[in-house]
Amino acid sequence: MPTASYGVFSEYKKAAEFISTFPEGRQIVVKADGLAAGKGVVICSGRDEAKKTVKEILEDKLFGSAGKEVVVEEFLHGEEASIQIFLDGENFSIMAAAQDHKRVGDGDSGPNTGGMGAYAPAPVVDDRLKARVEAKSSSP
Repeated sequence: MPTASYGVFSEYKKAAEFISTFPEGRQIVVKADGLAAGKGVVICSGRDEAKKTVKEILEDKLFGSAGKEVVVEEFLHGEEASIQIFLDGENFSIMAAAQDHKRVGDGDSGPNTGGMGAYAPAPVVDDRLKARVEAKSSSP
């Protein structure tokens, strides 16, 4: 399935170089690559904030060992849903799509909630999208 362009980094300098490739003013997502109690994702308003966040995670150890690596990716607008697919090597079964609550404030503002809850089925995954997932799941 299509996803955002991204990079995984354990060194600030390389992450900062990657961040510099994003257009000025574009939102950038920085994620601690380990478990950070649901708080390890920061949606940054631009390159400067993204570089500052990477430094805080990698060098200042903002999330402790959860921040040994960071994922830096382009911010995609729109709704997000998760679909789990169970496989046995030959067959697959698709579970109901789920969505979790993202940002804490009205209008999708503020920091990520980090574990505030989820709901299923996710209304954003209609029959057409589910058929697309099924088609991708059954192809090698």
